[in-house]
Amino acid sequence: MEINKDTLNWWENQDEIVRYEALENNENRIDIKQALLEFIEWYGNSENVWGNGDDFDCVIMTNAFEKCGLSPPWKFWETRDVRTLYDLGNIKNYMLKKIECNAHNAIDDCYKQIYGCKLALNKLK
Repeated sequence: MEINKDTLNWWENQDEIVRYEALENNENRIDIKQALLEFIEWYGNSENVWGNGDDFDCVIMTNAFEKCGLSPPWKFWETRDVRTLYDLGNIKNYMLKKIECNAHNAIDDCYKQIYGCKLALNKLK
């Protein structure tokens, strides 16, 4: 929730459609606090939250909650790491390329991570 020159430069090199969806104001955009409130409602009484790295997704979400005067709906010990699951299941990035998606599109990234988790859990049985 801060503007960073390096991050802006990185986004400039992303696909135009993904960049538009992530950054541009459009009629489908809602206020971040409203989105977080809706997320809390959706999350309900879940026991765990998964992120792509223990130091990325959940940390960003926690910071967003705090900046909006809200508490995340999970406790710090309830976070789980997709990358660790991939390592345990010996899932490599090239295996995830089977899912057609736009890189850095939130929904597509989510589908790709779900696919990777499914592969890892199947391998681990």
